[in-house]
Amino acid sequence: MERSFVHIWREQLITTLKEQVSDLSLYLEEERLNHKDTKRKVIIIFKMTEIMPLLCSQALTKLVP
Repeated sequence: MERSFVHIWREQLITTLKEQVSDLSLYLEEERLNHKDTKRKVIIIFKMTEIMPLLCSQALTKLVP
């Protein structure tokens, strides 16, 4: 009787651990994708901050002869 209880407990533990690993894998994949998107946005913003002064200068040159 005791062996079957241990066997059942072990199987339940293995199932629970597999579910937790699966959940963690999904969470990490979502975080990776979020980080990739955030990195892309930062690059875009950085490029805009480099370009904006030039565009403003050109616009002012056209407005003020």
